[in-house]
Amino acid sequence: MNGTMNARILRQATFLTGLALSATFAQNKAKNPDCLALEKVQAQKSQLMEQANKLNEQGRTKKDECAALAGGKQDRCFEELKPLRSQVNALQAKIKPIQDDVDKYKALCPETQKEILQTLDLYEKVAKEACVTGPKGDPKRCEDALFNIADINYQFDQRNNLAGREKYEREYDKWKENDKHGPEPKTIPTSFAKGLAAHQRYLKEMSNGNRRDVILYRTAFI
Repeated sequence: MNGTMNARILRQATFLTGLALSATFAQNKAKNPDCLALEKVQAQKSQLMEQANKLNEQGRTKKDECAALAGGKQDRCFEELKPLRSQVNALQAKIKPIQDDVDKYKALCPETQKEILQTLDLYEKVAKEACVTGPKGDPKRCEDALFNIADINYQFDQRNNLAGREKYEREYDKWKENDKHGPEPKTIPTSFAKGLAAHQRYLKEMSNGNRRDVILYRTAFI
């Protein structure tokens, strides 16, 4: 009896596991390839960052041990830290190109665009509530909202510019692979219109804002 029951439970568990795997496969298949690539490079970066953090922790512990020593023993102890520094530097060298890929795929993944727009919508709602005259107004919340709206719009422009450049390069590569048949792909002009407008909005509405210097400085380079 127990054997029959265990076999039935095992079959049910196997069936449910198969359903879960099928659902995951279908979800990944339907997912945007740039979003999948983003998940992959983010996982790679996390692994390397975890390794670097462990080495840094070992280095801090070793440094404290060295500080408790004196004379030649201390010098030798600090000398033993050099291999750890070399390992951390090597990991950081690996992380940099991966971070470039993270930025690229973030710019191309539609899901990240959706998240940015949702965040902007939340700050716009805060601004609508707080940036009013009278007792219902909240100058601090208003300034925080407008500053974040300016900052996020600027980052959104950067994202779109990076995405435009990457899309052009992909189309150009395909055009070359096709023996340059058809019209040559055109570059997508860069634009910081949204970021500039949001910065100007802050300056207009926050004449005595605490972060005007930051906004003015950044506006000069947009």
